[in-house]
Amino acid sequence: MSLPSLVPLIGIADVIIGLSLGSRLFLIAVGLSLIFGVLGVLNFAHGGFYMLGAYVTLAVVTNVVDNFWLAVVAGALAVGVVGAAIEFAAIRPLYDRVDADLDQLIVTFGFVLVIHEAVRFIWGSGSYSIDPPDVFNFSVALGGRHLQRVPAGRHRPRGRGVSEPLAVHHADVLRLAGAGHLL
Repeated sequence: MSLPSLVPLIGIADVIIGLSLGSRLFLIAVGLSLIFGVLGVLNFAHGGFYMLGAYVTLAVVTNVVDNFWLAVVAGALAVGVVGAAIEFAAIRPLYDRVDADLDQLIVTFGFVLVIHEAVRFIWGSGSYSIDPPDVFNFSVALGGRHLQRVPAGRHRPRGRGVSEPLAVHHADVLRLAGAGHLL
């Protein structure tokens, strides 16, 4: 293949990667706005919770059970327990304060640092990957060519094909549900 024949594919790949990253940022923004708008909690530790859930999933799938879906459930449960502990121990006492929003922001940002350093202490700062389940192993026909997923171990966008439908679903829920009208 010559370079001029690859140029359109490079542009298409950039658009697909941009849409994938943008949709994931949209989901994070929706999560932040829902938590703050509905519950009144300004929580900046979302990224730390996502990271903790991913590492717990990695630990479960590599050390306990070789089932991706059970590991994802275990990671979500672990993050739920940590989140509940942080809510009851650190955030709930701040609700009645005068500057509760600023205090919550500072406390949750502190938990971002604590979670990040705990993950670095337990798992190190290396890069890890696990093979996704077969349901995510597919190719897409685009312009007469088949684009396959990049093999594990290479840098590739995670969650491609999952974030976009979730973003549409969240938009529909916000549009139709009573809580969405409050925002």
